[in-house]
Amino acid sequence: MPIKTMEKQPARISNATPEPMITPLQIIPSPVSETTVRVERETKKRLWRYAGSVLVALVIILGTVLGVQTIFSRQTDTCSANANGVTLYTDINYQGQCHTFGPGEYELARFGLEQNVSSIKDLNNAYHITLFDKDKNFYYVDNDIPVLTAEWDNRADTIHVEKHRPTSCHPGSDGIIAFINTDYSGGCLFITQNIPDLTPLNFDQVIVSIQFVGSYQNTRQLVLYKQPDYKDECGAYWQNQSDLLQCARLALSVQVLPFTPPTPIPTVPGTRFAGNVAPQAMLSPGSAKAVVDGNLQTEWIGGHMVELDLSWAFPVTIHRVVVWDRKQSTSDNNQINKLKLSFSDGTSTGSIDMISLGPRCADVTFPEKTVTWLHIIPVDASGNNGFREVEVWTTTGPQYSNNICVHKVTVTQTIPQAVMTQNQRLFNAMSVPLFWLVPFQRRRYKRQAFPRGSIW
Repeated sequence: MPIKTMEKQPARISNATPEPMITPLQIIPSPVSETTVRVERETKKRLWRYAGSVLVALVIILGTVLGVQTIFSRQTDTCSANANGVTLYTDINYQGQCHTFGPGEYELARFGLEQNVSSIKDLNNAYHITLFDKDKNFYYVDNDIPVLTAEWDNRADTIHVEKHRPTSCHPGSDGIIAFINTDYSGGCLFITQNIPDLTPLNFDQVIVSIQFVGSYQNTRQLVLYKQPDYKDECGAYWQNQSDLLQCARLALSVQVLPFTPPTPIPTVPGTRFAGNVAPQAMLSPGSAKAVVDGNLQTEWIGGHMVELDLSWAFPVTIHRVVVWDRKQSTSDNNQINKLKLSFSDGTSTGSIDMISLGPRCADVTFPEKTVTWLHIIPVDASGNNGFREVEVWTTTGPQYSNNICVHKVTVTQTIPQAVMTQNQRLFNAMSVPLFWLVPFQRRRYKRQAFPRGSIW
């Protein structure tokens, strides 16, 4: 069977109309789907707002933390130990944040260290440290402490820092000795020339008493300044001072200057007594000679509230009396708190404070008066009273001695003495034969002129 071959036929162009394209139906969203979209959008907005608020809050918190850290970093910087003070650390073994404190008293809260101290560095053991807690309990530290005791770890609330000062004294023979305590005691510094800054010598703001020795006596004066480089003068002294009082513990620099003592006041011809006339006085009680020997190391003990009387054979014109109380006795609470001076012209100084807890003396200046006797009367005292020394200065002649009382008292006007003192009657009686010892005086008095009861 023959095989038919299929021939390719040319395509025919159709005249048929093309079929229209089918467009998908548009789905109109229902009301429920619009609400859902709106809710989603609102939710997203709220989430963004919340996230923004949280971000702002975090920024504020971060800024606050950074600010606090900056403050504390300024106050408690990480530091190394400093020879100019005591260094406190927040961690043991001198680690963590720290701050160095010079001499003074500090509230640790101001430095971020309140109840946050675990170790202390005191280079060269140069400082004495006192820690206080909130109840004012205290703990002493005098050297490095790598680990504070468990009782005081993170407990300190305030701190007091002071330098360790010299405790020994080895002065030379010619110069000025500056002491850290009253009455020429405690550690000392021997001064022979100007010192512009006492700090490097560890003697800043500690000088309390001074003593001139050797060739510096009556030839040099020491000027104390409150600031380095001889600025802000506090006082100038050319004699020993057992207590610098208003200038004590203030000196930061000192100058040593030449000095010439004041010359004696000229004496009128015929003047019998001049200068300090206490050694020429007759004393009552007679056993009190130690009070006029010029030596502050000796003393007279009279008894509780016993007065001391001095009289002269000739009238003396005086304007100043200096009195030194006995030194404090370990076995007797002896002290004269107050005394008064009574004069033969019928006047008195009134009560004078002796500063029994300080210099224990009084250098009393008053309007000049001519007298024949002086009574020194304790008015407030305890224990067995007495005196180391008494000086009575006239208006002419020398006006100083090497015994110095730093407590100066000025009495502008003496007052009438109403009551006769303890020994006044006896002194009135004893003064009569005293005058008879002077021949030319005898002719001036008649027997009947003496008061009744006088010794003839």
